[in-house]
Amino acid sequence: MFGELGFYDASIVKITEAAGVAQGTFYLYFASKQEIFEELVRDLNARVRRAMQAEAAKGRDRIEAERLGFRGYFRFTAEHPALYRIIRQAEFVSPETLQYHYDRITEGYADGLRAAMDRGEVARGEPEVIAWALMAVGEMLGMRWLLWAGRDRDAAGGAGRAGRADRAGARALTRVGIAATAGYLPERWLSAAEIAAASGIPESVVVEKFGLRGKHVAAPDEHVSDMSVRAAFALLDEHGVDPTRSTASCTSGRPGRTTRSGRRRRGSPTGSARRGPSRSSTTTCRWARPWRCGWRSRCSSPSPTCGRC
Repeated sequence: MFGELGFYDASIVKITEAAGVAQGTFYLYFASKQEIFEELVRDLNARVRRAMQAEAAKGRDRIEAERLGFRGYFRFTAEHPALYRIIRQAEFVSPETLQYHYDRITEGYADGLRAAMDRGEVARGEPEVIAWALMAVGEMLGMRWLLWAGRDRDAAGGAGRAGRADRAGARALTRVGIAATAGYLPERWLSAAEIAAASGIPESVVVEKFGLRGKHVAAPDEHVSDMSVRAAFALLDEHGVDPTRSTASCTSGRPGRTTRSGRRRRGSPTGSARRGPSRSSTTTCRWARPWRCGWRSRCSSPSPTCGRC
């Protein structure tokens, strides 16, 4: 996550979802996002050192060990390209951990060079300076010819594949996306004073702390699916889309909406509600609207001021 999204965009929610664990489990082991980031840097440091040491140990002298150690580092970098991104982020997220990373690598590096100088395998010099110089060389070479070159190949390959797809008839592909959005707010409104009275929280807290001067509240018989449908129909009307021509349209010519399986959707009126008690006692509600399938919603309340209105 840190390598893909960066420290600041990789939330604990995203980390736990990617790991397949609950957030409560996360906090059993780590107190914060920074703590797990620092542990990740330490883990990468140990793994890259092991990879370099395992290869260098095969060398018969220091010169061969250096070549093999570099090969181990380059192989690890190729397999874990996020190493560079994570270490670079540590400069801003946790400078102490960044210094730890480089210090741990150079400590063993300098000791190995010093021993090789004592054996006469390499010329005398300042082991720590040489260790930092060689480490910088390896890091820059890996960045240029592994990390960046890999991106160049991916970009070139992607361009080539796109060109071939175009020539093969890419225009036949179906593009899926969000073309437009719409919202719906219930008519019912609760003021800050009413919210305070219902919740027992002082009105000053509701206004100043919560930032609420009031809120829209659904009617008792207004389900979330009802509000979603109203928002959807407003959007369809706005863009001139006929839902009866889509697979989501009504499948029955009778009043009421059904699913494609024939089962009535939740919130659809029953037969008695559709008919109403009588023409004289049935009032057309302000929510009534003609559906494109021909059914007109009607309110069976004898009063024009029903709970919904």
